Amino acid sequence: MSRSTTLSRRELLLGLAGGLATAALPGCGGESDPSRYTAADIAGLARQRQTERISSGEGPFGAHRYRGYRGLAELPWFELDSQGRLRCTVEDLPPAIDVHCHLGMSMGVAPEIDLHARTDRVTHLLDCDARDPGCELDLDVYINANFTEDDLRELRKGAFAQLVWGSDAATTQTIPNLPAEMDATRVGEALILPIAFGLPVGDDLAERWMAAVDKSGAGRRLLRGASVHPRDPDRVA
Repeated sequence: MSRSTTLSRRELLLGLAGGLATAALPGCGGESDPSRYTAADIAGLARQRQTERISSGEGPFGAHRYRGYRGLAELPWFELDSQGRLRCTVEDLPPAIDVHCHLGMSMGVAPEIDLHARTDRVTHLLDCDARDPGCELDLDVYINANFTEDDLRELRKGAFAQLVWGSDAATTQTIPNLPAEMDATRVGEALILPIAFGLPVGDDLAERWMAAVDKSGAGRRLLRGASVHPRDPDRVA
């Protein structure tokens, strides 16, 4: 492929992504509803984060700061297996139900993900174990507060990639990989929640994810959720 062809395709994808992003995020197009996220909401969240930072480590059990998820192996309820992955060791712990899980996302014009593929490692959004030692993980604050500015930049790049050329991280967030992590951490069932973004094309995560779960035969453990965009003209149907 010639360089000129590559550039033309890239320009086309960027143009499409810009249109998709505008359609998906009304705030970028000047049609945002200020009542949905007010200045008072922003100020309240800032106060909550400040309070959490100040009180971190002051609870009855002391500080809970670790180097990545692997760092939880310092506690008596976890260990690292032969491949360095975190595993819960409490055999009589009743299996938990995770009520908020996502599979890998590909939307817009991004190539579809093979949701039945198995990979050596899962890349998480807050990928604390991607490096050694892992990222600083404080369990006394809302988990998203552990994102650094570099993490957030990578997160934004990944979200854009999910719309256009595809996200490498998303390709690891598959149906075989999820039950393996659930087994390691004693999660019995997980509710899979797709998201409807209101895109003009490639916005059928609910249909694709439900079909993939059905095909995998994992429906007894991966409970299927559905998603309808609130401004979809066919939302009621």
